[in-house]
Amino acid sequence: MTARVRLPQRRPAETREFEFASLRYTTTIGRGPDGRIAEIFLNNHRTNSAADVAARDSGIGSASGIVGAVLDLIGEECMQ
Repeated sequence: MTARVRLPQRRPAETREFEFASLRYTTTIGRGPDGRIAEIFLNNHRTNSAADVAARDSGIGSASGIVGAVLDLIGEECMQ
């Protein structure tokens, strides 16, 4: 298991809006000092809806559905 590393209080982050399964989402991707992805925050435009709760909880779930869409979005950028 990899040891946890405390992230700096201020770090680069990028926020994007996108659509998946006819729902609007916002994702913020935070990066560590070396530029690697350190965190991903995900929210649905309907606060506290089932889709929003699932999106926010996806950090502890498996990589499928909306999480897969975000990973694909990030992967496309890395391939450019």
